[in-house]
Amino acid sequence: MTTKEQILGHPDPHEGENHMTENFKNLRSQALEPETHAKILVRAGELVALGWTTGAGARNERAEPVQGTSPAAISWCLTAAVFHALFEIVGIDCYQDRNASVLDSVNFWWKLMRPIHGALAARGFRDHIVDFNDRVCTGAADAEALLREAADQV
Repeated sequence: MTTKEQILGHPDPHEGENHMTENFKNLRSQALEPETHAKILVRAGELVALGWTTGAGARNERAEPVQGTSPAAISWCLTAAVFHALFEIVGIDCYQDRNASVLDSVNFWWKLMRPIHGALAARGFRDHIVDFNDRVCTGAADAEALLREAADQV
């Protein structure tokens, strides 16, 4: 019997990707379970209450832009706070985990963020979350309240 390694002449660099992709799918499904989904949004609200920012996803103590999941982050925009909470609670790092197809990722992200869009619509705001964060949101308390309203819609 001929193995894939014998045919390729080296170990398959994609060996195990199906397992990783399956694990990622399971994590995404877990994140969208109502209890976990609401927990992610509440945690994101707690994060922006600790530190909220505009003009960048997240910032460190020197106010420099960093990734939302960075341990150096001390303030977050609405979206980066959801990224960070998703990483803390489920283990998905949206900056690193790119094993899913683009369509799967877009569908997942839309489902995850839909309650925030609903909370914004209830406030009469129909633009993008980033626009709300950077132009309309009045501060950390407003950002936290929006995320808690979103959690209530899950």
